[in-house]
Amino acid sequence: MVSDFFTALTSSGSAFVDFLVKAIQSIWAIFYTPAGEGGTGGGFTSIGLFMIVSLSIGIVYGLIRWITKLVHLRG
Repeated sequence: MVSDFFTALTSSGSAFVDFLVKAIQSIWAIFYTPAGEGGTGGGFTSIGLFMIVSLSIGIVYGLIRWITKLVHLRG
């Protein structure tokens, strides 16, 4: 009975991990396209490029706000 419980727990855990891996791979495919047969490398999709640009802009604005708050704290 205990071994059946652990077998069921292991199989459900394995199924959950497989689901997460497939979900992450599917989401990653939206942002990056792997290389085809004989290709030199993959590339970012247009959505992936927009995400990189928006992330960069967000980081820059965050740094600017952080620096201005530091300046205001100094007096």
